[in-house]
Amino acid sequence: MTSPLNAGLPFGQWLAEIVEVNGDLQGLIMFSRADPLFPRDGEPDVVRSRLRSVWADQDLLPAVDEAERLWRSTRQGDNSGVTLPRKLRK
Repeated sequence: MTSPLNAGLPFGQWLAEIVEVNGDLQGLIMFSRADPLFPRDGEPDVVRSRLRSVWADQDLLPAVDEAERLWRSTRQGDNSGVTLPRKLRK
């Protein structure tokens, strides 16, 4: 996965800026980009509420859990398993 460095980005924005992904997160990222009302400034619980409010595929909810884990780990400076886009690499 190619993900932005989480320098305090809100969860929704961080999710929408992921460049490349495989597996379960792909559907969630596609949804975040396609939904004009997706809560880009929202925390994970706000994203979950949005998914429920539009009757999104319930398979996306476990993907939010995985994305939240990655978001929190990058927020704490642990980028293991996360490849940064070239423009964000030092």
